[in-house]
Amino acid sequence: MKNLLNMLAYKRPLGSESLLAFEQRFIAPLGARKDSAGNWILSVGQNPTICWSSHTDSVHLESGMQKLAVAEHRGRRVIFATGSDCLGADDAAGVFLMTEMIQKGIKGLYIFHYGEEAMGIGSRYIASHTPWLFKGIKHCISLDRGGYSSVITHQMGERCCSDAFARSLANRLNAHGCAFKLDRTGVFTDSANYMDIVPECTNISVGYYNQHTPNEYVDLYCVEHIRHALLNVNFSRLPCRREVESW
Repeated sequence: MKNLLNMLAYKRPLGSESLLAFEQRFIAPLGARKDSAGNWILSVGQNPTICWSSHTDSVHLESGMQKLAVAEHRGRRVIFATGSDCLGADDAAGVFLMTEMIQKGIKGLYIFHYGEEAMGIGSRYIASHTPWLFKGIKHCISLDRGGYSSVITHQMGERCCSDAFARSLANRLNAHGCAFKLDRTGVFTDSANYMDIVPECTNISVGYYNQHTPNEYVDLYCVEHIRHALLNVNFSRLPCRREVESW
């Protein structure tokens, strides 16, 4: 988990020097390429059918580094920032999990999005200018949701994925020690901008809480269990029931 702690030390407001430093330290070495909108993109394996999504920006008000602290909360080890307006585990936790998956060679199209906190600047660009990236992609799974148990089926009141897909994904993760269940209360993350071009779009919990506030924290127990599941699940043959225009 050391890499997660190193990531959380960076404040990452949109367009900041510390966001750029974060990307250069943790994402560029993976071999990802940066597009015109600031998204980092990497394909692992041949003909992937799943897009894995997270975002690099945070809601910090200023650039720079921050101090972290460890505490016990309800019997769990948690990390929070001291003297900062937020921790930024939204979505450093998702970025961390995706880097772990890439290093293990988990097949997929990986997109580290720019500007999710500004209503998805990077994902809107991809949907409008480079939708061909999603040719053959049937599922988009954003690792960007608070808590420990959500597989989102609706975003902003609209269905974003079928219950069959969401249930299959939850069951596979739960077989490796997680506690996921279907959740209709999604608001917005980058996968929402792909709902018209990718059949099954969701976002799942990655273990952060109280996001966008000075009380934000990340539960290391949750992150480790989700990490273990993501690195060991067989994601092939996930159902695809929702229909959209194909590419």
